[in-house]
Amino acid sequence: MTKSKMSVKSGKTTPIDDYLSKLPADQRQALQSLREVVLSILLDAEEVISYQVPMFKHNGKGMISMSAKKNYCSLHLMSPPLAKAIRRIEMKKITPFLWFDNQAEEAMNFYVSIFKNSKVGDVSRGPDGKAFSVTFQLEGQDFMALNAGPQFKFTEAISFFVDCKTQEEVDELWEKLTADGGEESRCGWLKDKFGLSWQIIPSALGELMGDKDAAKTKRVMEAMLQMNKINIEGLRQAYEAG
Repeated sequence: MTKSKMSVKSGKTTPIDDYLSKLPADQRQALQSLREVVLSILLDAEEVISYQVPMFKHNGKGMISMSAKKNYCSLHLMSPPLAKAIRRIEMKKITPFLWFDNQAEEAMNFYVSIFKNSKVGDVSRGPDGKAFSVTFQLEGQDFMALNAGPQFKFTEAISFFVDCKTQEEVDELWEKLTADGGEESRCGWLKDKFGLSWQIIPSALGELMGDKDAAKTKRVMEAMLQMNKINIEGLRQAYEAG
């Protein structure tokens, strides 16, 4: 059997497979793609046919349905809190979307407590009262986060770069983000207690590295490579040496 004719979760034929098999190839492929996205988020979803269309249930409650019409396919959010959260966030062209095991709400509150120009958005909860997804804003940047299980972890391949104007700001963010189990790394990089990577970088580094004198920028680079938390005074001393 091909994937389009088989449940992507269990390998067994389901009513949704039967529904898809009766659609034209382009609609079948589109809905199968939507299905895979839904099942990557709602990992324990139950797939059923309700009112003649595919529906995904979570803890016995209908969360999302999808359907095919003559000229288009659609995805419908049936959970009011989930739909409300997505409607209320002012979607930018690109919004960071973070996958947590079960700490999305805790992480949101942690980050909002650290960055000054920040706020909590919406929290969508499941029938058990636990957060399913959250939205929040840090320094004017929108974020979305999801509790979706332990399958995927953060790595240094993705990090958030924070531009700091003063050494005091560097010191404060460094201390708070490495608290309670965070890890320091080289050159202004760190991991917070959730494993998310940040670069806490003073604007002065870019200014000093932008000098046309290659000898000065080399000294600044060599000094920076010896640091964990960036020290502006140490960079300036290297810049002015010689």
